[in-house]
Amino acid sequence: MRSALVAVALLIVAAVPVTAQVQRKAPDPLAPPPLAAFKLYKMQMLKLRDEARALQQADGGKLTPEHDADIQWRIDRTTALYHRRLDGQTF
Repeated sequence: MRSALVAVALLIVAAVPVTAQVQRKAPDPLAPPPLAAFKLYKMQMLKLRDEARALQQADGGKLTPEHDADIQWRIDRTTALYHRRLDGQTF
């Protein structure tokens, strides 16, 4: 009984990479490589940080709720675009 369970477990473990390859979609040929996408994302986030700091100084040391919401929306949009550029790739 124990050897049968071990055999089944080995079959499951051996089948996992095959299934993962079947379910993986082909990368988008127009998508930038992960490093280029990351550099673009980093540049955009640093620009947003600088804009947020400038707004904070203009607001007297603390962002107004409207400016805070705007910056957060732009951060979310930039991050979503970054993940779309990667097309689901992880690195």
